[in-house]
Amino acid sequence: MIKTLIIMTTYGQIFYSKQTFLGAEAGDEDISLTAGLISAIYSMTSETQQQKITELELEDLRLVFRELPGEKLFIITVDKRMDIADADDLLGVMVEAFNKKYGDDIMDGLILNDFEPVADEIVADKLWYATTEKSIKPVDIGASILLFLTFLFYPTWLLSGDDWIINPIKESLNDGLFQLIVTSIVIGLMTAVPITLLIYILSRISKISQTFRFASEFLRRPTRGGYAEVLPSWFLIFPIAMCLLFGAVIYSGRGLQYGLTAQTFSPGLDNALTIEGNPEIFGIKIFWLYVFSYLVFYLATWFIFMPVLLGFITQNFNWTFIKSSWIIIGISMVGFIPAQIIAGITFQEALGFHPTDGGLFPNEAVSLEFLFKVLIPINLFLFVFIFLLGVGMSQIVSKNRNRYPVGFGIALFATLAIQNFIFFFIFNSGTFFNPLFIQG
Repeated sequence: MIKTLIIMTTYGQIFYSKQTFLGAEAGDEDISLTAGLISAIYSMTSETQQQKITELELEDLRLVFRELPGEKLFIITVDKRMDIADADDLLGVMVEAFNKKYGDDIMDGLILNDFEPVADEIVADKLWYATTEKSIKPVDIGASILLFLTFLFYPTWLLSGDDWIINPIKESLNDGLFQLIVTSIVIGLMTAVPITLLIYILSRISKISQTFRFASEFLRRPTRGGYAEVLPSWFLIFPIAMCLLFGAVIYSGRGLQYGLTAQTFSPGLDNALTIEGNPEIFGIKIFWLYVFSYLVFYLATWFIFMPVLLGFITQNFNWTFIKSSWIIIGISMVGFIPAQIIAGITFQEALGFHPTDGGLFPNEAVSLEFLFKVLIPINLFLFVFIFLLGVGMSQIVSKNRNRYPVGFGIALFATLAIQNFIFFFIFNSGTFFNPLFIQG
């Protein structure tokens, strides 16, 4: 994150300097010598190139400059994996706060130590990732459980809307106005209460909301992926919630995007005969047991196989890298969930297609309309997921960064290949199911 802050004149007079942000230990460098060197380089560049330095990159660090009228120069040194725009914004806020506090009434030789609380407050606010509490309390565990249940509930409630919402309202029409009003109120409460309660708890009681704060900031700017390294392990709550949401969407939407293709799960597949001829085990459709078994392997390829392989290729394999990868993958799945919805029967039927009709759907699946309404959107959301993943994980690679593009490509395509193989083995190889029941 931020290493140092220096406020000085362009000719080397220091007004203020700080080297110990966010509890870090001070380095051994001589700040006066550093200021003199910066002044010499800055002045030489301005005179010889007729341009001012705005950034200076070192092997692992980046210096960001901002000159103000009166030859005042602000410089922050940040970790090179810190987002450039965030570094510029942080420096801009420092400059604004400095001008507000001191204005132009600064004399040479004046040391402004009273700026330290202001600088600390700005850094703590802008780089809140590094100041997050390292442990959670019982109320946060309760909020996490509510989050998990909510992410399981809404896909079932909304994607199976015909069973839970539309049909009850239609049936209540036959029972009179009073029954219609009661049914509508109950359905409205069922729809609104869980999410309202969750939002209230997250915003007022539990700090689990910080996982959503980081997720929103990452989605706006994926180059913030490097911040995942300083986040505590309890931020893995968000990836767990996304995995539950992922499974609920696939079950209720009755479809799955995997590899570079998609598969719908028609109602007839619920009773698909296994090789042994029994479609149920302990009252559970064995087909769905296989589906969720596949999902376990599917998610494991994204969360375990891919980061482990990438970590070994780039020689970054350690707990911090894996934990950061899980956080980034979980957030990136926000861009992948729509692909799972579009791949399902529920969504395709809403568009007017007939994925459960063996006579109509084969022709619909090769039509131009299906291409633009289903296949292209599915792949676009897949590419959004890959983009977020690629940019975010690039920021947590600290060693052998030149290997990352090739390593990410190898890990990505190996992951997609394994997903295809596992799907074929479970559903189409004939080992567990008669492959005639699976429609492409």
